[in-house]
Amino acid sequence: MLYGLDINQISCIKNDLIKIKDFEENVWGFIYDNYPSQDPKTICIYMAAEEREVTLALALFTLNHPLANDNQIDQAQQIIEILLAANKYALTKKTKRELTKKRRCEFQKKRDRLMLLLIERDPYECVHCQSIKQITVDHIIPISKGGSDEMNNLQLLCKSCNSIKRDS
Repeated sequence: MLYGLDINQISCIKNDLIKIKDFEENVWGFIYDNYPSQDPKTICIYMAAEEREVTLALALFTLNHPLANDNQIDQAQQIIEILLAANKYALTKKTKRELTKKRRCEFQKKRDRLMLLLIERDPYECVHCQSIKQITVDHIIPISKGGSDEMNNLQLLCKSCNSIKRDS
């Protein structure tokens, strides 16, 4: 026994100190070196979800550990804030992708009917180059940016003009 602690307690304290020191030197250094702006969007895009979770767990461990010093606690709080913001951004991005995918599926179900309505309204040709080859239904304001399937947001484009529009 040392200072009233048995060997298992001393071993646990030693492991905890190693984890806290590792957090301070490696995790914070990793975040700072790779993401100096500490922008949550940047961290979310480039840091894998598993890395964010492990880093968050280490930060929470450090934050709540009685042996952590004030500097380590401050660093842990900063990282927790950054990672929570990055996770929120990731969820928002994922939700938007899922909604866009759902809207595209809904559009595909209506596509044939809308194509007939467009042909009644406009000549069966590309509104940009007047080609009649490989005509597609195009959303003027894309679904991913909140565009609707209303007739005033739809036009006929050939695949070539549609791909040029998509690139810009």
